[in-house]
Amino acid sequence: MMTSQNHNILEGDLLSILPTLPDHHFDAVLCDPPYHLTQNSRGGSKRKGKPGTISGRLALGTDKGFMGKTWDGGDVAFRTETWEAVMRVMKPGAYLMAFGGSRTFHRLAVAMEDAGFILVDILMWLYGSGFPKSTNISKAIDRKMGNKRETTGVRKHPTLKNTDLLEESANAAHGGNSWRREWELTAPVCPKSEAFSGYGTALKPAYEPILLCRKPGKKTYAENVLKWGCGALNIDGAGSLWMGKHCPVVQDGNYHISETVSRIRAWRITVIRLHRMAAGPPT
Repeated sequence: MMTSQNHNILEGDLLSILPTLPDHHFDAVLCDPPYHLTQNSRGGSKRKGKPGTISGRLALGTDKGFMGKTWDGGDVAFRTETWEAVMRVMKPGAYLMAFGGSRTFHRLAVAMEDAGFILVDILMWLYGSGFPKSTNISKAIDRKMGNKRETTGVRKHPTLKNTDLLEESANAAHGGNSWRREWELTAPVCPKSEAFSGYGTALKPAYEPILLCRKPGKKTYAENVLKWGCGALNIDGAGSLWMGKHCPVVQDGNYHISETVSRIRAWRITVIRLHRMAAGPPT
């Protein structure tokens, strides 16, 4: 346990630590549980499906997950008892925010609802640094037919082409996998591969959902806040927003279009966006 003047950090298995804490202990919870992703190509593993098992569910509950890592394996985030244990230590009415994977967050949401949480909303964290895990169909066709493609050029990695530091950071963050700084561009060989030039199997990832849930509390929000000191969102305390030129604005009861870029007090929205996106900075 790490202790400072204002907080304690308990390190260990959540299901082992939570039983040692009292009921109604926390005012809020922010967590990033395992997404339980499975990819055979990255060292993940699939469980053996029972007869009649839907194929899309075969990869759930395996021993390895993201990039073949065991910490993302299993199904702890999809278990109802996990969130029952979390809810017990939360004060009535307290809010919980949990990050999820774009392909698996629905199971996270079901587990939370089954544990008794109220699903209030879903926030979206938007970013421009994602990289698509896509199969080049044209190349796959030529490879299947035994064709040798002609090299037409070289493409550099969009983020790793400048510094060794970025490459080292990326490798460290993704389990020591080797990231290529550049790769060859090739041309289709036959009409069949030409017909599917530009086709792939995945889109560029650009968001992660954040589940906003609430533990049931008193009959009214006011009663809950007075009793437990939590159960409401500090909207004004979240700060201000940049308002772009030509955006609709209501000021002094009148609706008009803004003429300048300015920072104003605005109601919080359910989107969290990085300043640097693929489409450019805020305008």
